[in-house]
Amino acid sequence: MAPVARVGLSSRAVVYALLAALAFLIATRGRAPASASGQGALAELARQPGGKGMLALLAAGLFAYALWRLLQAVLGIEPASRERPSAWIRIGWGAVAVVYLALFVEAVRLAAGGSAEGGPSNHPQPYAARILAWPGGTGLAGLIGTALVVAGVAVCIWAVVHDYGETFRRPSMARGTLALARVTGIAGNLTRGVLVVLVGVYLLLAAVADQPSKVKSLDQLLETGSRQAYGPFLVGLAAAGLAAYAVFSALEAARRRV
Repeated sequence: MAPVARVGLSSRAVVYALLAALAFLIATRGRAPASASGQGALAELARQPGGKGMLALLAAGLFAYALWRLLQAVLGIEPASRERPSAWIRIGWGAVAVVYLALFVEAVRLAAGGSAEGGPSNHPQPYAARILAWPGGTGLAGLIGTALVVAGVAVCIWAVVHDYGETFRRPSMARGTLALARVTGIAGNLTRGVLVVLVGVYLLLAAVADQPSKVKSLDQLLETGSRQAYGPFLVGLAAAGLAAYAVFSALEAARRRV
């Protein structure tokens, strides 16, 4: 599992670096050339010179990351923890595997020549409208929104209380490198947790008002925030947090206990 995990973590670092760049463009220009999402990051990479070849390599890494998380979910293996993972953690790993498998499929589509504009929609309003139209749809949407808020808060708490020294192979790491891993891990995971909470809050608002237009994707959330007072500064902080998580992922790829 070790080489699969390291290749996958390297690809995660690339995806978050692209997301940070897109968020930075939203902070400075009000919008980015592609949506600030996993699919948007892949689409932007596809537009660059040599992008198809880079996407093919990234697709292999995304598949490796999905495979690693799926193996962890099935086997319950986490060398970086002293305790056997709980069922909830393993379910979370399985959910992450599904997300990265979807990104792998999108990367393959784009690498094979698919249109950067022709992929799956990143905007959740149509899906929210379908759910809200179902019998009991408002309750289901509210449940999903609540789950996102709880998950985001859990990520924020984990970001602060987690022992990052346990995650890495400390004997082979310089003290400064380990300190960098702690700082980028806390900043990156706090950013991810807050963004998930905000997405969940908007979904809850849509469920309460029975208005799918209130649902916001990540790029819509950042673009809306950039137009508020102090918005560009706050979106810039989000971009910095996503960049920190990219650095943390790169450090994990090199030094994580797997």
